[in-house]
Amino acid sequence: MNFDILRHLHSHALLLYMILVCSSCSTAFNTTLSTSDLEDIRNYSRQYVEAMRKSDWPTVAESFTLEAVRMPPNAPTQKGRAEIENSFIPIDRVLAYDVNLEQI
Repeated sequence: MNFDILRHLHSHALLLYMILVCSSCSTAFNTTLSTSDLEDIRNYSRQYVEAMRKSDWPTVAESFTLEAVRMPPNAPTQKGRAEIENSFIPIDRVLAYDVNLEQI
């Protein structure tokens, strides 16, 4: 049996499956956020920025799930909320921090 042909057919089947899954995802969910949802996101963002500016690392860490993985640039990957919080401790204070929310 020619394995190149099987590999070729398998890759086409996988591509078709991915297209079907992605196209069904785009129509299966209501992607519109309510006014309340948007306000909650803005409030949460403000609280996060405030915690960063105050160097309140426990509050910042609370924004991550217990199993979160954080991959900061030029630093080791941090796994879990406790490790993420510990990674902030060496930072004495934040001089400036902001988040720009954009709705698309």
